[in-house]
This record gives sequence, C-alpha cells and structure tokens, in this order.
Amino acid sequence: MTSPLAYVIPILVDIGYSWWRMLAALLLSVIFSWAVGVTAATNKTAEKIVLPTLDVLQSVPILGFFPVMIFAIIAVLPGKPGIELAVVFLIFTSMAWNMAFAVYEAVKAIPKEFVEMTNDIGMSALGKLRHLYIPASWPKLAYNALVSWDVGLFFLVSSEIITLGNSSYSVSHGIGVAIATYAAQGNYVAYSEAIALLLVVLVITRALFLRPWALWSEKFKTAEEARAERPDVVYRSYRWIGEKTKAKIFYNLQGIGLIFKPFSRAARSINRRLGTRSTFVGKLVVIVFSLFVLALIIHTIFLGIVALHPIFQLSFWLYLAHLEREVIVALAYSFIRVWGVYAISLVIGVPLAIKAALSEKLYEPVSTATQIISSIPGPVLLPAMVVALLTLPFRGELVAAIVIFLGSFWYIFFNVLGSARTIPKPMLEAADLYGIRGLRRWKDIYIPAVMPSLVTGSITFIGGAWNTLMVAEYFAVSSSSGSVVLTQVGQGIGKLLDIATYSGNLPLLGLSIISMSLLIVAINLTFWRWAYNYTTKRFSYNV
Repeated sequence: MTSPLAYVIPILVDIGYSWWRMLAALLLSVIFSWAVGVTAATNKTAEKIVLPTLDVLQSVPILGFFPVMIFAIIAVLPGKPGIELAVVFLIFTSMAWNMAFAVYEAVKAIPKEFVEMTNDIGMSALGKLRHLYIPASWPKLAYNALVSWDVGLFFLVSSEIITLGNSSYSVSHGIGVAIATYAAQGNYVAYSEAIALLLVVLVITRALFLRPWALWSEKFKTAEEARAERPDVVYRSYRWIGEKTKAKIFYNLQGIGLIFKPFSRAARSINRRLGTRSTFVGKLVVIVFSLFVLALIIHTIFLGIVALHPIFQLSFWLYLAHLEREVIVALAYSFIRVWGVYAISLVIGVPLAIKAALSEKLYEPVSTATQIISSIPGPVLLPAMVVALLTLPFRGELVAAIVIFLGSFWYIFFNVLGSARTIPKPMLEAADLYGIRGLRRWKDIYIPAVMPSLVTGSITFIGGAWNTLMVAEYFAVSSSSGSVVLTQVGQGIGKLLDIATYSGNLPLLGLSIISMSLLIVAINLTFWRWAYNYTTKRFSYNV
C-alpha cells in the first residue's frame, strides 16, 4: 500500500508547474488590460469596438478557443512547447477580460480636472499613461486580479487536459492533470491530499503576493476615495524591506550615476521625442499586431477549409440548419440557468459586500474568509460533490447551479466590496448628520454609490457564467466502485459544447460558439451598454 506522504512531493511539483503558467498568464493579462482598457476609455471610436468585443471574448468558453489555437500554435510550434503556450493562452483568456474592464472603469472614473491638468501642462500620451492612467488603474486592477486569479484556477483542469476528437493534448505536469488523474483512478487519498496542498499554497500565495499587491495599490486612490486600511504584518515587512533596499541602492548608485549622466540626458531626450510621437508609435504597434492576428486567422481558416472540405456541399448546409435548431433550444435552457443564478447572487452578494466593506470589524474577517473560499477552484470539488449528490433528484441542475455560482459570484461580490470601500467619508458623515438610515440609506447612498462597479461586476458575472457552462452542464468522474458517474443537465449550450469538443464535431462546436457570441452581442447592445452608460452618468461623483 502506498504511503499518503508519497504523493506530497509529486503534488507540490505539479502545483509549481501550474503556478508558473498562472503567473505568466497574469503578467500577460496586466499588459493586455493596460493596452486595451486605457485605449477604450480614452478613445470613443475604440470604446465602441472594444467593449462589445470584450463581452463576446469573455463569454466564449475557453475551450471554445482551443480548436483554433491548437491548430494554429501546434502548426507553428509543434510538441510540448506548443501545448504549453496553448495552455498559458487559455488561462489568459479566463483572466484578461475582467481585468481589462477594471482598467477601463478606473480610467473613465478619473476626475476631469486631473485630465485637464495633464492637457494644460502639455503632457504627452506616454506621460499620461505612466503618470495618470496606470497609477489610477492600480487599485481596481489589483482587486480584480484577485478574482481573475481564482477564475484562472477554475479553468486550470480544463486548460491542462484538453480533448478534441481522437486527439488528447495535455501537459506533463500540473495540478489540473494530477487532480483529474486521481479522480479518474478513484484514488481519493491522493485526490484529497492534492486539494489540501492546493488550498495551503493558495493561502500562501494570497498572503505573500496577491493581498500585499492589493494593499500597496491603495496608495494610488484619490484623497476622496482613500479609506483607512490597516496593512498586515506581511505588507509592513515588504514596505520595510523596500525602503531599506531603495536606500542602499540609491547610496551605491550615486557614484555610478555621475558616470552615466551623459547617457541619462540622452535617454531623457529620446523619451521627450518618443512622447511627441507616441500617437504614431501606438498606431504602428496596433497595425503590426493586427497584421499578425490577421495572418494567424487566415492560416487557421486555410487549415479549417482543408479539414472541412464538405462545406461546399448542399447537404452540409442542411445539416447545419438541423444543428442550429438544437443549438437555439440549448441556448434557451442555459440562458435561464445563468440569469437565475445571477438573481440569487445579487440577493446574497450585494448586501454582504456593502455591509462588510463599511464595517471595520467585519471587513477583515469577511474579506479574508471570502478570498480563501473563492480561491478554491470549483472543478476540483466536483468529483466529491457529484458522488455526494448521487441519490438526489435534479442532481444535474443542482450541480450546474452550484458550479455557476462558485465560478461567477465573486465578480459581483469583490467589485461591490471594492467600490463600497471607496465611498467618500463626507458622504457618510452627511448621511449621519441628516439622519438618513435604514432602507433609505441603502436606496439613496449605498446602492447608487456601488452601481457602476455593480454593473461592471454583472457584465463579467454573466460572461463568466457562460464560461463555466462547459464544466457545469456536463461532467464525468469515477466513483469509489469504479463506475463512471455522469452529471449532466437535460439540455444546455455548455453540454452541447462539451459533446462537440469530445467528439471532434467542429461544425457543431463552431455553430454553438457563433450562436452564443451573437446572443451575447445582442444582450450587450440592447441592455448592458445602456446600463453602463446610465450608471456612469447618473451615479458619478464628478460635478
């Protein structure tokens, strides 16, 4: 019999491999968020294009990207390196859209006088990016990175093991691979150890990296937004180390700076010239990137045409019409599930987040507890959940609702929590002075104050919920008796996408993704755009 301790080292190695993929995806997401979020917030033409595009991208399940990416990446970079790159990209697609929305909202919320001041002093576009837009985006970017990290973990299992038809692609090491393997083998000792060690590493990561980052970002809030924050021991240690390190570096580089002073002057000259041409440079970067993406799309389309040559036959289009009827029905069922869980999440998340944010006694314990709970990826709990709920009626629907909730609830909760923490103190003091309490206080102060962030969280919630459907609506696991247990809903677009992916039915996969994307675009144009514009204008602090 294998000792339980024998699994510890292999599991920690698997977590290490997964963590480097997560960190690489997070870094790419930050860079992407600044590029896209700032552009959309400062350019009305780009705004009309970027926002609907982000809504669609965040709503397409990450495995929906896989057929396109695997064909393109493996063709260019075959073997394990290509698979690693594809996995990082898939995790990136689960992180980036939420963070880009956060940057967009933060830049849009910059007081007008700050922007006018930079214009008055003739600050270049590069200077605005460095001294205004990026600093202003840090608080929301850091808080939303907490959520994006959790969402990335949610899809880790799906990213590290992907099946397309008769081909299975997986990385050699990763906690997603390990957990899926242990569950499939019915090795629940190793499975339990993997979850326990994953939870420990998650808590350490939050304590030593994610939370200090969020606390550090507080210093970039405006004076009106700033709220007293009590840095923990870890953050104070980082700050002390940083101050000592900066002092030593400054002392040691004083002499070196004299040597390199001519080079410094040259660098400042180049920077000034670059600032005056930043618009041209930005356009050039966009053009080059667009040409690269276009070439990649054309290459992928060519491979698709070669693989799907029957598309030129009438029988194929009749077959598509038959599939589309099935897709529409599946979309209707999934639509009801997503919005039903959204309503439940609003009722639970908004009051809890506002109450916790405004109470110094509740904020720390509630924030810490919810961050730990949210960091547990829902899919790793599914094997145990499915077996536990095996005898209950409507098991498939119950499991689907729980998975959607675990994968999306935190978008609303953390967005509202962060927004409620920035309610100006004078506003609360005025409410106390005039005796505004109870339901009236919620109606006239709390809800209006968090509405822009609530809409942002709602947009990302809905997109994230559509993303979870491939896991929520169809899941397979081995029971202790060795038999395969399937938990599935009767009908749903996530289930349809799963079946199409596992069977290699690219027409059904493509039709499902396109239909779902069109539905998301329609909702965005008819509802979310109006909601976002209304809340940002109606509930803005700008005079």
